[in-house]
Amino acid sequence: MTRHAWPYVAGLVTDAGAQIDINGGGYGLDIAAIHIGSDQVCMFHCGGMTFEAIMDHLESLATRYVEEGVVTDEVNGQEWSVE
Repeated sequence: MTRHAWPYVAGLVTDAGAQIDINGGGYGLDIAAIHIGSDQVCMFHCGGMTFEAIMDHLESLATRYVEEGVVTDEVNGQEWSVE
């Protein structure tokens, strides 16, 4: 069994085919996000963060998505349930 530093992110990518996008916001925005197809899992501003900090924050939001079914959009100050 492989151990991952960020197990929920790894699970979403491996099992659900999620895509991670870092610094892809355009218009001078630094945004990190996880999407599964066209469905958002999470999104937040990541300007000035280290890679490890970005991944740690992605992991905390991915954990919330998997365990609680909550999508977190910190860029727009929103969250909603997928259940």
